[in-house]
Amino acid sequence: MAKGPYQEVVYTDFSGGLATRKEDNKINDNQSPDLRNITFDGAGSFMPRHGNEALGTSTSSVGGISSTWVAANTREQIPIRQYDQYLEYYNPQTTAWENLDAGFTTNMNFGHCFYNEYTYWSNPADYQRRWNAVVWSVSAAIGVGHTSCALSVSAASALGFLSAGSLVVDGEEVYYSAISGKTFTTEAFSAAHAANCAIAQLPTSAGEVPAPDGGWVSASSAIPRGSMMYEMDAQIFVTGASGVSGNIVYYSVVDEPTNYTISATPGGGGAARYPESIGAITALNSFDEVLTVFKENTIRQLTFNELADGTSGSLEIVSRNEIITAPKIGSINNKGLAKVENDLMYVTPSGWNKSLAVTLEGRKSLESSIEIRPTVEDYKMTSAASIYFDGKFYLACAESDATINNIVLVWDYDYRAWTKFIGWNVGDWFIYNNGLYFGASNEIRTYKVLQNFDDNSYAYETFWKSKQLDFGFSTEQKRLDQIYIEGYLTTNTTIGVSTYFDGKDAPIAKSIVGTGDYVFTEEQAQVIGGQIWGEGIYGGFGRSGTAFTLSKFRWWGKYSNQNFYNFQIKIGTASPGFVYKITHIAPYVAKVPGKRVPIASIT
Repeated sequence: MAKGPYQEVVYTDFSGGLATRKEDNKINDNQSPDLRNITFDGAGSFMPRHGNEALGTSTSSVGGISSTWVAANTREQIPIRQYDQYLEYYNPQTTAWENLDAGFTTNMNFGHCFYNEYTYWSNPADYQRRWNAVVWSVSAAIGVGHTSCALSVSAASALGFLSAGSLVVDGEEVYYSAISGKTFTTEAFSAAHAANCAIAQLPTSAGEVPAPDGGWVSASSAIPRGSMMYEMDAQIFVTGASGVSGNIVYYSVVDEPTNYTISATPGGGGAARYPESIGAITALNSFDEVLTVFKENTIRQLTFNELADGTSGSLEIVSRNEIITAPKIGSINNKGLAKVENDLMYVTPSGWNKSLAVTLEGRKSLESSIEIRPTVEDYKMTSAASIYFDGKFYLACAESDATINNIVLVWDYDYRAWTKFIGWNVGDWFIYNNGLYFGASNEIRTYKVLQNFDDNSYAYETFWKSKQLDFGFSTEQKRLDQIYIEGYLTTNTTIGVSTYFDGKDAPIAKSIVGTGDYVFTEEQAQVIGGQIWGEGIYGGFGRSGTAFTLSKFRWWGKYSNQNFYNFQIKIGTASPGFVYKITHIAPYVAKVPGKRVPIASIT
């Protein structure tokens, strides 16, 4: 709508996401050259990302979480986290992180996988261990010298505890010889423990044979170790060992996850060597129903073919077919790789984010980070950690001058667009009870994300910045009368609106206040505290979380016929609990007659 000589230019789609490959004035109208902690909904509007809340306890130890994953028993999922030389598990009964195992070599990531009700893990230096993820709490206090303890349930065997073995009780390891109902007959406790403290089956190392865990009988030297483990088709694959062994993928016998005896029999164990290019294996996962092996410069497969041996028997032929080989085409690390529906997304040694996909032309590696290539090339990806959750690919990485992961880039799989989160320092991700969590890279603590609009009660800055708006006439001087902004906000929210003219650092700053007379409380909408990008924002949609009531606002910012060649609008907040949604931005602009390139610039 025109207003006198001024023409209204309306923008209602902001879902193009972050775009840093082109100059600010050349990106699409719905893209942004700079944003922070912003998400987009199905109508193309933008609003603050959701926050996080701590899961369980932290620890006084200094450091960060390097690996996380989730095990499962017959009743529930059990998260596990690694820091330094320790492993801890989250106990749903005590709602706290508890000691599980210790004494591992420091500064090494764990490979891990799950098979047949056991979680397995290893690293390049320490032998494999496995755990049945059986945990509970004790019913009564335990004194020094006590030789028994009882669970706060009716029968220990029903929970999955072994008939004999070892326990970790409130951090102390004890052997038990028998279970009677809910009571363990143990060796003497060396420390006192309070009632309702945590108890768990102790993980078993190679060579241990606690009944009835008799399958774990292989000598420790016969079980491979490495920083990557993957279960597929009832076999466990291990790689990421040190030295020349870093080129080898070891695989177990089918249905025998502790037996790696080399055999040419179909379904037997063995090892496949990948010496084709410089460097060790960097990642391992399945793609197109085939195990896929990454190095930095190559992507290959590992398949097994059964052939007749000519004597009524059969042999297994191992194939290592090439998918792609080219400089820096492969993966920089294993944690930065994630299954994304039918594709694999991963980070290359250049920092680019690529997806391995099946197309009409065959298998291809496609770059998803092309719109933000300068950004990812500037970030450090050596400790990158990624995960796919609820239609989004989350990639944690580090700014160039940071020593820990302090950035999360988020790719919307449907929108094909990026946003950027700051404030989540992610060492590793995991999904627990259908929620997204991370272990922190800067502290020994774990968080559930996409919760409400504060980070564990702390504020975070949010903003979206427009492209350099010159309205198609970069050489002509123009005049701005006002900017109309429409959206929703909570009555306690204040939105900052900063307008930068002709690249100047000092903006004209204004505010949209939740108590202003341009806020219409009779026009309300509900926002649920759960991720919304690409899914629509209003209504419950089966999601849980706090409901936030937003009111409609229609705001006009006056700019008194401000002259400009181009300008940018920056909209955002920096306080906890501030919630808003921007749906329309409409500058009212007119040309200045006869004003084109400044005379002083003509030579």
